[in-house]
Amino acid sequence: MKPGVIWFSGRFGEIIAERIAGVAPEQRTDIARRTIIEILITRPEVPLIGLLRRYVAMELEKVWLPKRERQKVYRQRELELIESVYSLAKFGRKNKTWAKAGKRQPESTSLEAVADFFGFPSPEALAQFLKRERQARKKPRP
Repeated sequence: MKPGVIWFSGRFGEIIAERIAGVAPEQRTDIARRTIIEILITRPEVPLIGLLRRYVAMELEKVWLPKRERQKVYRQRELELIESVYSLAKFGRKNKTWAKAGKRQPESTSLEAVADFFGFPSPEALAQFLKRERQARKKPRP
């Protein structure tokens, strides 16, 4: 076994071997680590389940990914969560879910409700955050 390269057996090992094939030796460890994180988060056949799986992947992120890159990943996850909640709020207001539940019509807009929920100072601040982060997501990575 070569030092600096992580080896696993089974399908896990095959996936990593495919990813590092033909890659310069100094880059193999980094690619192997990123592959492990990806597999732990996205592949159900790895024998970790539920929150444990996610916890292990996030702990490995803390150790293996550079701080700057980790911050970008966290901001992207935050953006996805906020967008999901915002979509649900808009859907609920559009379909008048409040009326079906026997509640009064909400006085705030979806944007105001989501801004308040996530602690933004104003709906405009949330709108600026969403616009800025969406633009950053669209920029091509080198």
